[in-house]
Amino acid sequence: MRQFLLSTVAIATVTLAGALPAQAQDVKSRLIRFGYGLSENSNQGRAAKFFAQELDKQSGGKLRMKGFGDSSLGSDVQMQNTVIGGAQEMMVGSTATLVGIVKDFGVYDLPFLFANEKEADAVLDGPFGEKLMAK
Repeated sequence: MRQFLLSTVAIATVTLAGALPAQAQDVKSRLIRFGYGLSENSNQGRAAKFFAQELDKQSGGKLRMKGFGDSSLGSDVQMQNTVIGGAQEMMVGSTATLVGIVKDFGVYDLPFLFANEKEADAVLDGPFGEKLMAK
């Protein structure tokens, strides 16, 4: 799960970093509030710090991100609801809390569902994953 989280943050950073330079002049200044449950010294905290630095650099300072570690913005459920409500822009949380919104997201918490990471990527990035994300 940690590897998945770090991979997701890395992919988002690279994708965003590639798109920002060409469009930075069109971006309004914005602060992104990013909540996560672990400490600043954890993998989540280090990934958040790296993302904030890259975001600032690639947007020419127009997009800034402030990380809130140690669940300082609330529990996963509280942060999830705050993201939905628009008062917070990003969070790292457990997939278990998503079941409260869409029951089908419970599939992410089934143990030994996939034989390996390659199989998981193929299923979750394929038609099944697309159908799940459309809910």
